[in-house]
Amino acid sequence: MKLDVKAKLAELGKTLPVASLPVAAYVPAIRTGNLVFTAGQLPLVNGEMAGVGKVGGEVTPERAKELAEICIINAIAAAIASTGAAGPADMGKVMGAIKPQIAG
Repeated sequence: MKLDVKAKLAELGKTLPVASLPVAAYVPAIRTGNLVFTAGQLPLVNGEMAGVGKVGGEVTPERAKELAEICIINAIAAAIASTGAAGPADMGKVMGAIKPQIAG
C-alpha cells in the first residue's frame, strides 16, 4: 500500500522542508536499490538548530519529542532528495518507513 507522505504530514499539521545540507562529513541519505538509508539528521529548522541539550536537563521530555519529530521530518526530506524527486510535490517515490532508530 502506497503512503501519501504529503497528505499524512498535512494531517499531522507538519510541512516538509527542503533537505538540509550536512553539517559535517557524512551523506545525509543514500539510495541502494529501492531502499534509502538516512543518517545524521539534526533538529534543523531553516538551517538553525531548534534545540540542544540533555533530556531531563536542559530539554524536557516533551521538547525532546518535538525535536525528534523535526529530525524525522528532515530524514524524510533527505530520503526524498536522494530519490531524485524534484521536491515535496514529487513525493510519490517514497512509499513508507521501515524503522526509525536512534543511536546513542
